[in-house]
Amino acid sequence: MALVVSHQSALEFWRRAPESVVAAALAELRQCGTPQLRVCDLQGGSKPSPVEAQEVADLFPCVFTGSLHVLVGTSAARVRRACIVPHVGAASYPPGSFVRIASGAWVASPELCFVQLSQKLSLARAVELGTELCGRYRKDSRQEKGMAAAWPLAT
Repeated sequence: MALVVSHQSALEFWRRAPESVVAAALAELRQCGTPQLRVCDLQGGSKPSPVEAQEVADLFPCVFTGSLHVLVGTSAARVRRACIVPHVGAASYPPGSFVRIASGAWVASPELCFVQLSQKLSLARAVELGTELCGRYRKDSRQEKGMAAAWPLAT
C-alpha cells in the first residue's frame, strides 16, 4: 500500500481520527520530520487502487466519509475510480508536508491541508478553517454541539 491522503479526506482525518492517533502522528513528525518529498516518491509512481483506498479507510473506521481524496504524481495517474478522487500533486513538497499514518500511508499535514482546501474557499471560510486548525476544537457533526475539544494541530 502506498497512498497519500489529501484535501477533504485529510481534513476528515484531522477532524475525526482519535486524539491518540493524531497526537502520535504529529509527535513523530515533530521528532523525526519528513524529508523533502515528491508525491511520486511516496507512491512509487503507481496509480492508487480501490483496494488500497479501502485498506486505509479500514484502518480508521468512522473517519473517512465518501470517496477518498488522494494525491497522485502525474496526470496519467489521475484516473477516477469508484472510491477515489485523485488530485495531481506538486513536483515536490517541503519537509513536514506529509505525516505517516500507517505503513505506506501518508496524510497531508494540517498546514498542507489548509493550503489545498483554501484555494477553493472564500476568504471567510479559509479564515474559519485556519482558526479551527490552530484552535482547541474540531468541527465534528457526530458531537451534540457540532464540535469537540482538541489540541491545536498547527500554530
